[in-house]
Amino acid sequence: MSTALTIPQGATVLTLDTPTLLQVIQIANSVITPYLEASENYDNFDNLQKWSIDLLKPRKLSEPYPWPETYGLERHFLSEINKIHKIVKTSYFSANKYDLSVIGNNAHPLDLIAKKIMKNNLIQSDIHNAKTELEIAENNLNANIQYVNLIPPDYRFPLALDEMYSYLLNGRAESWKEAVNLFEETLHRWKLEQDSEEALLLQAQTAALAGRAASGAGAAALFSGIRLFMR
Repeated sequence: MSTALTIPQGATVLTLDTPTLLQVIQIANSVITPYLEASENYDNFDNLQKWSIDLLKPRKLSEPYPWPETYGLERHFLSEINKIHKIVKTSYFSANKYDLSVIGNNAHPLDLIAKKIMKNNLIQSDIHNAKTELEIAENNLNANIQYVNLIPPDYRFPLALDEMYSYLLNGRAESWKEAVNLFEETLHRWKLEQDSEEALLLQAQTAALAGRAASGAGAAALFSGIRLFMR
């Protein structure tokens, strides 16, 4: 569903008045954020299936199991899968919730997880639903592409848009240039506070967007200019 907002021909974020700029940022963020969330959700389920398939391939005794992290699967996601689907029902697995750092590489048969996933078709419906949600999010994004394209690629992610929207709304900035300068100062502070909540969120969002761009999937080109600020 596209949003009706009249933008003067040839206008840029540098020439838009503040009320219009606020609306552009709000619209862009309202389609970028769901697209990012849907992308991450689909990738997680898709990568879980790929990991399961690779885990069940014949291997030599000395050959290590493929770690979930190498497929982009984080422990918190595996914990959610365990909780929702009860893939592995033993008390040992349930208690540890796939905390692989605790269990250890040689301490448990990861292939039990993969067998449960593949044998019982546990994630097929999740993959289908996640793909549908991603398609809807991508369609909404493309329907509002004119507003997204007004935002420079380096700032097409939720945290940046949220911050600059707040600056403009609360009068801390009166133009896009002032909002960007203020955001860059904030980024510098976050770099010095690597353990801050904002810094961790920034790392997660930029990494996810960079991952979508690298995959060549969907609207990845929208984020091709993004910087990994926390490097």
